[in-house]
Amino acid sequence: MSEQPLARFRAGAMSCAIWENEINVNGTAKMALKASVSRRYEDRDGNWQSSQSFG
Repeated sequence: MSEQPLARFRAGAMSCAIWENEINVNGTAKMALKASVSRRYEDRDGNWQSSQSFG
């Protein structure tokens, strides 16, 4: 997996990063894309936090 995302997107408190990932398919190396999504929120103490879990 690359160290930096290929692209980043943001909509309000939500953000998404697109990563390039090498996978093995039937013995052949292929490139695949992976998305990681996170949400920013302010906790009770006023500190900003990030979460990858959504309810």
